[in-house]
Amino acid sequence: VSFAQVFINAPTQNKLLPNKSTFLYQVFPESLRFYHNFLLKACHDGHLDSVEHLVHFLQKLYPDFINMQEPTAMNTALHVACRQNH
Repeated sequence: VSFAQVFINAPTQNKLLPNKSTFLYQVFPESLRFYHNFLLKACHDGHLDSVEHLVHFLQKLYPDFINMQEPTAMNTALHVACRQNH
């Protein structure tokens, strides 16, 4: 079994939890749409490290992930990055 380390910088709304509290943490969302939206935002904002980590993490399981298109404009992550001169 192989394990990968993934470090993604993302905006957060962390809150302090009281001692002995229980919480549910979702590690992997149900669909690739979450990751794709994050990829598009990272490309738009020029966060190359985030883009590299995300693509590297998902490329083995989902080789076509990098070529996914926005639902409305049909742009890929490369289109978004180029539009912002990244």
